[in-house]
Amino acid sequence: MRIFSLFFFLSLALSARGVDLNYETVRAEIFGPVCADCHSQPGASADLDLTQYASLMASQVVVPFSPDESLLIQKV
Repeated sequence: MRIFSLFFFLSLALSARGVDLNYETVRAEIFGPVCADCHSQPGASADLDLTQYASLMASQVVVPFSPDESLLIQKV
């Protein structure tokens, strides 16, 4: 539920600024300030590369449509 709220309010804020909501925007706004230093390249910390959507989904820390089962949600 926390991540849904986070994405919801982020989408409202970015929409108000006229920004398209896509993975690059989410990555920059959510992951960038805190997570990018350690999770920004192949071989990244915990083998979690947040630079691309495909890498994030391949890591299995996100369970589509099941936020309660997603490790990323628990960590954010």
